[in-house]
Amino acid sequence: MEGKVVKPVRIQRWTANRKREIVLEVLKGHKTIVDVAREHDLKQSEIQQWIDTFIEFGTQALKVNPKSMEAVYQKELKRHREKIGEL
Repeated sequence: MEGKVVKPVRIQRWTANRKREIVLEVLKGHKTIVDVAREHDLKQSEIQQWIDTFIEFGTQALKVNPKSMEAVYQKELKRHREKIGEL
């Protein structure tokens, strides 16, 4: 196996905790989105989406659970409808 380059295995599923680690590395300025994308073979847009989601909803939103996200969205929708009703 001399001279053979072994490509790292790409993680197919990212847990909320792993996403949070990456998001915090970028937000704290330890790494850039470009660096993280290259390091983990991810799209920059995907990492930016994680960051935006984390800022908006926190770690809970990074979990891959449609039911929990539905609850978050319903709560936000209710809050917005109440605000509209106040206008």
